[in-house]
Order: sequence, then structure tokens, then C-alpha cells
Amino acid sequence: MPKIRLTTTALRNLVPQCTDRIYWDETLPGFGVKVTPNGHRSYVVQYRNSYGVDRRMTLSDVRVLTIEQARTRAKEVLAKVTLGGDPAKDKQDDKKCITINDILDLYMANHIEKKGANTQRSYRAMYKNYVRPFMGTKPWKDVTQDDCQKLLDHVTETSGEGNGNNAVGYLRSAWNWCIPKILPMNSNPTFKVEMNEKKSRDVVIDENEYRELYKSLIAHRAANPQNNPSMYLAIEMIIFTAARKMEVLSMQWDAVKDGYIHVTDKGNSRRRKPKIKQIVITEPVQELLDRIPKNSKWLFARSTSPELHITSVDEVWCDVRKEAGLPHVNIHDLRRSWITFAIDDLKISLETVSKAVGHSSPEVTRIHYNKIARKTKLKANHDIAEGLASAMMGD
Repeated sequence: MPKIRLTTTALRNLVPQCTDRIYWDETLPGFGVKVTPNGHRSYVVQYRNSYGVDRRMTLSDVRVLTIEQARTRAKEVLAKVTLGGDPAKDKQDDKKCITINDILDLYMANHIEKKGANTQRSYRAMYKNYVRPFMGTKPWKDVTQDDCQKLLDHVTETSGEGNGNNAVGYLRSAWNWCIPKILPMNSNPTFKVEMNEKKSRDVVIDENEYRELYKSLIAHRAANPQNNPSMYLAIEMIIFTAARKMEVLSMQWDAVKDGYIHVTDKGNSRRRKPKIKQIVITEPVQELLDRIPKNSKWLFARSTSPELHITSVDEVWCDVRKEAGLPHVNIHDLRRSWITFAIDDLKISLETVSKAVGHSSPEVTRIHYNKIARKTKLKANHDIAEGLASAMMGD
């Protein structure tokens, strides 16, 4: 490998070759710059440890440290070697001790924190509620594909197929981001996990199912007095208003005024500016508000920390829907059912419904509603045809 005097100018003039090439510094033996065929440059230091084993370790990308800073860092490494140390092996040992929590923390701080508020909240909740409790303290090298499959199966059983897929998918994203920063290539154990089949979310519950759901909600609350009442009350608010889950969970008392509950509608896109949405206080909603304790600025406060609002109702919702015979229904299906009931049963216009639920335009409402309408129309056609055939054949 060639030796040159490494300077800032020399770094800029290094030309990539067809293979990796290291340019060693003339003034500090063991210190050099590695240039890959695609032009990536990084500082390296090479030495022989006390057992006669050659070691090479990367110090940093050339864009992170100046040439003088990297040379100083290389001197520190070589000084440790002179005293009998083995910095490259120490670095490898540190990597082996990295836990899943460390991976998630690094990913959140350096990548997800740059995303929109909804994305941050989604990842933070998924990691906190599912991934960290299941395998957070486990070293990355001990995590297997079987562990990741068990994570998916566990979350699916307790919180539904969508959350099961997301738990593994969000872990996969964090792991991939850490390659090759702190994790080796081809180390991600999530890739061959058998994910739940994605299903079209055209679920709408009818009047009888609403009745069973509400009965189950009341019975579950009576049977579990240790649970935070805010979770049950929040589910009722979602049923009556069709507001998004996080819009409901973050409702504040000072925003309940003039016949409306004012909430921040952030929508599903971080490119759209948040806006204030007004939720009409109907008679059922007013009756619900009268039952909510006013011991916090939040409508749905945490029982142990009233200064904070709850961030999930999954603990209650999963049991309630199963006991109602509706294990396939998720929280957002309540919003979809509200829209369908308003259009089909009450004959309210798309434009009015769109404004009521906070869609960006009536076209968004039309797209979601038409998916369900087509499915309902198809079933109706089959039922009519079968009925006519039965009548003609005298069955």
C-alpha cells in the first residue's frame, strides 16, 4: 500500500480504485486513510498486539474528524497498544454487549427524532409497549429469528395482527439502520419472520355489534375495577365522535367550550400542517363528559400520574372486543363504522361527513366509503341472485 503525507489537500485528491486501497501516513506509522471503489473515505489505524496478532480498526469517516483530529485519535490508540492494550478487540467486545434497548435508543435519537410528531409517537409507543418489555435487555448477538417470531406471535395474540407486524417491522428498521454503524452485515434476525397476512381494512360493525360491544365495555369495567377508568371512557368517546384515537386521548378540559371539543387534527401526513378541529358536543357526548373526573387538565388522565394523559387503550380494548365476539375489530374501525352509518343509515352527505370527521377533502371520505360500498353492493347482488334462483326453482 502506498505511503503519502496525509493532509487535507491530499485527502481531496485521493482517487478511488477498482478495489479498496489504504494510503498510509508517512509521519505516523500505522495511521492511514481507506478509500473504497465507490469513493467512501475513512480513517484507520493498524497495529500488532502483544500476542503478535495484526489488528486494524476504523476511527471515523473523514467527514466527521479533521486529519489532525484523526491523527491525535490514532496516537491515543497506539499509546494503549504500547501499554499492552488491544483497542480493536475492546471495540468488538463492546459491540457484543450492545442490547436491543441500545439499538432502539440510537435509532430513535439519530433517525426517528427527525421525523414528524405522529411517526415519533408511533415508534416510541411500539418500542415501549411491545419490543422493550419482550427483549429490550437482551444482547443483540443472542437474539435469534425464533425470538423475533415469538415477539410477533405474542403481540399478535395480545394486541392484534397489525401491531404484531409493526412490532417486528419497527425492530427491523432500527436494526437495519445500525448496520454497519455498530452491527455487522447480515446480522438482522427479523428478515425471515413469517409476518401476519395483511388484510384489507373494510371492517364495519352494524347496530347489533355496536350493542354487544357496548355491553362488553360496561361488563369489563365492572369486572376490572383496578383498571384506569380513563381507558373505558376514551373508547366511548371514540365511538360517539369518530375522532382519531390520539385526538381523543390528548383532549384537554380547556378545549371544551362553546358546544365543541377543540382538538388538534394532525391527520396522517406530516406534510400537512396541523389544524384545529371542532367536535360537536352531542347529548351522548355531554353525558359522557359529565362522567369524566375533572382532576387533571386532561380528559383521560393517567391514574398514577394525572399530569399526563394515557397513550393507549389496548390493554382494555383487546379484551372488550373478544368478549363482544369481535376479535377482528380494531379501534380505527369504529371511525370507519361511524362514517358508514352516517352515510348509509342517516343519509348525510359526503361533504358534511367529511367535515365532521376532519378529512382533508370529501374525496378522501369518498375513497374510504366506496371501498366498503362496493363490498356491500357485491354481497347484496349475490344475495338477490340466490334469492331469485331459489324462488324460481321452488325451494
